[in-house]
Amino acid sequence: MLKSILKVKLKKSSAKFDKTLYLQHHYYNQGTFLRAKGLALPLANRRNHIYITCISDKIQFSITKDYCTENPYVSYVKFPRIMKKNSILGMIFRLPYLCYYVTFKDFSKLYAFALGMPTNAIPALFFKIFKSSKIILDWDDLWGNGYGSYTGVLGNKIFLFFERVTPRVIRPKYVTCTSRFLKNKFQRIGFNEKQITVLNNGVYGDIVYPELKDRDLRNEYGIKEDTSICISIGNTYGKSFENMIKAFEIASRENPKLKLYLIGQFNKSGQIGKEIERVMKTYRELFLSKIIILGFLETRDYINYLKMADFAILPMEDNEIDEARFPIRLGDYVRYCLPIVSNANGPVRDILEKNNYGLICDVKDIDQFASNILQMSQNSNLYFSIDKVEKMRNIDLSWERSSDQLGSLLSKV
Repeated sequence: MLKSILKVKLKKSSAKFDKTLYLQHHYYNQGTFLRAKGLALPLANRRNHIYITCISDKIQFSITKDYCTENPYVSYVKFPRIMKKNSILGMIFRLPYLCYYVTFKDFSKLYAFALGMPTNAIPALFFKIFKSSKIILDWDDLWGNGYGSYTGVLGNKIFLFFERVTPRVIRPKYVTCTSRFLKNKFQRIGFNEKQITVLNNGVYGDIVYPELKDRDLRNEYGIKEDTSICISIGNTYGKSFENMIKAFEIASRENPKLKLYLIGQFNKSGQIGKEIERVMKTYRELFLSKIIILGFLETRDYINYLKMADFAILPMEDNEIDEARFPIRLGDYVRYCLPIVSNANGPVRDILEKNNYGLICDVKDIDQFASNILQMSQNSNLYFSIDKVEKMRNIDLSWERSSDQLGSLLSKV
């Protein structure tokens, strides 16, 4: 009865366009938000408006909406943020807002990300009960027995519960994911091959070719011309942080002009934070002399450091988290024509190996990781190719291609 009443109340008269809600849990312009945005921009048009949920980039206690400057048919719906750091309290505070929003706003379809997050799973269930079964679920990171392990026993059990139960309860016609590892998990839950589509993350914008890079930027930022600059972008590191610092320390002994610039706001909460602090104390002298922590950068500075860099380091580790995930920063490195050194795992390894791009080694081989960093620092141009960059941009790292696949699925739900 309640379902019938709500459907009558929510029914709109002669809508001239579809409205699809992309339900995701991350901050504005970070993490999964960037995957949602990449899959929305090529797809949204006059007849298909897309709305992306996110946590506000500033403290607020209400729901606000911004329009995307890159596509007028994409909007960002910013939900309350009651403290600077994300927390369980913040998630609990936002949950009623999200359930209300998906139930009482006139969306015809729902694309829900990170199915292990309660703030995505529970509102998706509300949509299923009170609105429509036109739902697609996306699995882009491993939370249960993955990132959830860093939140404590209770947090991990919650994420594990929702990852197992959400797809079984909602039973969408189609699901998407980022890797073969997560595809296999969907199959074990009961989805068949035709229901599962692996959607790669991609490259935002046009390629910034080497000849467009301004070497004078180094003077502006006080960096010596002969410095070999490598960068690594990331907010959440596990064991991979120590893997990278160990390998860099070995390489920097042989190349005194080598410096590592770390971009991103480190997640220093819980066990992850303790590990980062331990590594920084262990390698204190290295952090004082050859590693520069830049933290969060405004857009101009972020772009300039990518332009100045000679190559990028993408550290990974031998666990299911890195088998499952598809780091969004891979696309940024390729866009700015940066050769990549990585002890790669999962889809990152698949793409770098397929395109023979950069230098990769076994995920557990720290000595070879170090050797590759040194080799790259001595002449990064040897491991770069415009043809390879353009091929990856147009095939393996194409948002347009992934969006076309998603659009096909949305048209059939």
